[in-house]
Amino acid sequence: MTKCGRGRMFRRTNGLQYHLRRQGHCGLVDVRNDKHSPVTATFMIAKMKCSNCGAEMSNLNLSWGNKQLWVVIPLMLVGFFPLIMLTCFKGDITKEVAVSEVARRPNGAGMDIIGLITNAGRHKWTGVTVKAEFYDASGVFLDAFTEYVRADISAGDKEHFKINVRSSEPKVQAADTKLVVKVAGGNTSPF
Repeated sequence: MTKCGRGRMFRRTNGLQYHLRRQGHCGLVDVRNDKHSPVTATFMIAKMKCSNCGAEMSNLNLSWGNKQLWVVIPLMLVGFFPLIMLTCFKGDITKEVAVSEVARRPNGAGMDIIGLITNAGRHKWTGVTVKAEFYDASGVFLDAFTEYVRADISAGDKEHFKINVRSSEPKVQAADTKLVVKVAGGNTSPF
């Protein structure tokens, strides 16, 4: 903002100079020829004419009413339903899927760990990961092996698994090594 010759503040826009007083608007001045000739400012009041009765309407209110909330709120809830289902009702694989009947079986230079996965929950699980952890007699961690079960395990179903252990460390294959087999992860769809 700069001052014009009369001491009033102005700002330039599209060749017109707006004079602004501290209290508010005071009029328009044409500055295309750098003249200070006042131009009359007229304020337009928007009116609409009714096509049926011909009445003029000057005050229009285009705000939301309470009736629209009866439509908008249920649509928002329907839109957020999948998000809520994905986050809140996903299920916990460690609580629904259990490992049982675990056994070791020698296989050449290594060994196989076989067992049974039982889905006692209500979700269908895919891509279940089974993890076998080895500990020595004093409880020190030695090694871990994982295997993916490629079959889908529906609610109430059972599935066999096999983990192939190829370890160069002889402590893993020792008879006094403690073996812990658990379900490490999996995917489910809440729908």
